[in-house]
Amino acid sequence: MNDILGISNTQRVIHRDKKMTMYSLNEGNQTDLIYYAEVNQEWLNTLDHKYNWDNFNQFDNKLWEYMYKLFDDVVEKADAKTNEELWNNLNRCQKLFWSFLAFGGDTDNGGVFQQTSTCHFCT
Repeated sequence: MNDILGISNTQRVIHRDKKMTMYSLNEGNQTDLIYYAEVNQEWLNTLDHKYNWDNFNQFDNKLWEYMYKLFDDVVEKADAKTNEELWNNLNRCQKLFWSFLAFGGDTDNGGVFQQTSTCHFCT
């Protein structure tokens, strides 16, 4: 995956003297679906069968499958040259989903979610 809206392992530490770009949900596109993934009904049915409610939380759940298909694939295929271009072209729902994934990624410690002072949104 390209590094647009991603942080590589070598970039985990953010220094306070380094300028950080902040993005607003209100910036750019709000409604148009510019970047998207196409999924078929069979893919959705397979997820429903694999991750049914009877086994919820017994295994990884649908959220991560959605993340891989509906966000990671979209970012890889987008031809955005900068984080700002990508962010401004995502619609509001996509921005919310990405924000949730980014926060979860920064606070997940091997399946144990925790509040962290190293979250790049919080420093």
